[in-house]
Amino acid sequence: MTFQPNDITRTHVLGAIKKIEKEVIQLNSATRWYVEIEGKPYPSKEVMRYAHEQMNGEKIWKPGGGPETTSYLIKMGFNIIDKKLNAEIN
Repeated sequence: MTFQPNDITRTHVLGAIKKIEKEVIQLNSATRWYVEIEGKPYPSKEVMRYAHEQMNGEKIWKPGGGPETTSYLIKMGFNIIDKKLNAEIN
């Protein structure tokens, strides 16, 4: 399988969150960037790894953190939280 970040949809992200919550998966903490889903913050890169898995079965995420990852989530309509600045980015 190949890395296909542009094929990830909002549905994949929500499916990833459902899996994370249902299976009580412990995620690696983010140093700065979180995505807010249903009022709860999740580490952006970790969410995208699980969203990629939802999309094609391969749990990977190659871009670095920050705008490289959050730009995908913003395009899907999710709010991003910058923990360092304690601010929400849309």
